Amino acid sequence: MPWLVWHSLLGQKVRESDALKVRNLMPCRGIRCLDGAIPVLVNLLTSEDVLTQDNAVTSILNLSIYENNKGLIMLAGAIPSIVQVLRSGTMEARENVAATLFSLSLADKNKIIIGASGAIHALVELLQNGSPRGKKDAATVLFNLCIYQGNKGGAIRAGIITTLLKMLTDSSKSMVDEALTIMSVLASHQEAKAAFVKADTIPILINLLRTGLPRNKENAIAILLALCKRDA
Repeated sequence: MPWLVWHSLLGQKVRESDALKVRNLMPCRGIRCLDGAIPVLVNLLTSEDVLTQDNAVTSILNLSIYENNKGLIMLAGAIPSIVQVLRSGTMEARENVAATLFSLSLADKNKIIIGASGAIHALVELLQNGSPRGKKDAATVLFNLCIYQGNKGGAIRAGIITTLLKMLTDSSKSMVDEALTIMSVLASHQEAKAAFVKADTIPILINLLRTGLPRNKENAIAILLALCKRDA
């Protein structure tokens, strides 16, 4: 855990009991020594002080990188508070929340919990209206969540298809790779097939076969193939 993160956390107007817990953990620089910090940090996610909340999110992101901490973060009941920050936090906090959710979703069982938490709708909103980095982070975690079949319908109902098509046709072309990658995992889902056809996606994909980069063409072919397959 970066020392400056802890120093910043302690400088905020947090409850005295929480500050004391953090102070007691400060001598331990190793990740294992900081296990007890996770419940404190989860509580700080609901702080009314914006900087405290931002720093708590960043700290949880840093901790989530280590495999053993993923389970501790989940056990601390962090997901509802994380999703709330994703909905209403600062843009920087929302970016870091998306990165945190990606880190946590690397464990397959967490994909189910995160998908059921309301995070997908908030991630689609970040994909639509976030900063460039926020959109990239949202796309990465949405792809990972949609690997689990049970999350695909939720993403579709959250409006992801419309957002992906806008990304494909945007003049900047900055998110074409991400859009096609997500579409490739959705295309086998029956609801997604119907939504893609209704949205007149096939001409866009055919155009990419003519004008896209080699990797875009590969994804476009894979999506078209999935759309053409009959369900068993």
